[in-house]
Amino acid sequence: MLAVDSSSKLAQALLQYRQDKLPIDYIEKRNAIVDAVTLDGARPAAKRLWDQGLLTVVVGRAPQAAAQPAAAPAPKSN
Repeated sequence: MLAVDSSSKLAQALLQYRQDKLPIDYIEKRNAIVDAVTLDGARPAAKRLWDQGLLTVVVGRAPQAAAQPAAAPAPKSN
């Protein structure tokens, strides 16, 4: 919702809500729906989605490595 900062983006979001068959008042209720999610409520969904042998991968440097400048590449030898 933070990306809805123009009339065209709002229209695009509303169109997507309708295509997803969400109710007409979804845009007004969305924050309350998200706020109502609890950890206990999310666990069954996470288990259903990720308990089938799927793997979640996080790409990037570890926080302590991100705070340090990257090492210069080694010179190529011919």
